[in-house]
Amino acid sequence: MPRKSLQHTVTLEVPRTHESFWELMMMLDQEGSWSLPDVLAGTNARKDTVVDYLRRLTKAGFVEIVDTVELRPGTPKKHVYRIARKQRRAPRVSRDGKVLPEPAQDTIWRVIGMLKDFSAAELHQNVQLDNREIKLGTVKSYLKRLVKAGIVTIQQDRPSAPGQYRLVRRLGGKAPRILRTHNVFDPNSGTMIGPAETEEVTL
Repeated sequence: MPRKSLQHTVTLEVPRTHESFWELMMMLDQEGSWSLPDVLAGTNARKDTVVDYLRRLTKAGFVEIVDTVELRPGTPKKHVYRIARKQRRAPRVSRDGKVLPEPAQDTIWRVIGMLKDFSAAELHQNVQLDNREIKLGTVKSYLKRLVKAGIVTIQQDRPSAPGQYRLVRRLGGKAPRILRTHNVFDPNSGTMIGPAETEEVTL
């Protein structure tokens, strides 16, 4: 009996990132096996973007193909998947299936949560203690965006003196993302924080 494509009402907030794809796959997996059309039905991302991430997950062993079936009579057969290695955070995988370390923003955000009050230099030093080679400029750039979004504040006694930062908005465990449009996105609540700007920001 041909397997019917599952109908889901799951709606994930923009942007359509690997995190949101993985969250949707995890939700689908709770109901049983699922296919690419099931994932595409829950996101407005481009098909090739979802296909690329699904291939990476399959190569790395996070997802496995459990069957190949006709979802509807007379249509080309599609792979049916299950998640083989479940984890809360979305796996970061290269195109050849190699598992990658967490993004610099994730490491910096985690250390910010531990320090509470800090200078950029202190934050950078503690990030290095976390066995990550992240440049001081990357730390400062991320802090700048968090300050503009009102997530972190800075107190500076003199213009030339190092500023002292403080975390004032505890958003959750997921690091706020700096998007290509230079908005700050909170994946914990699925909302944008602070004003959008057009200048280029490199992290």
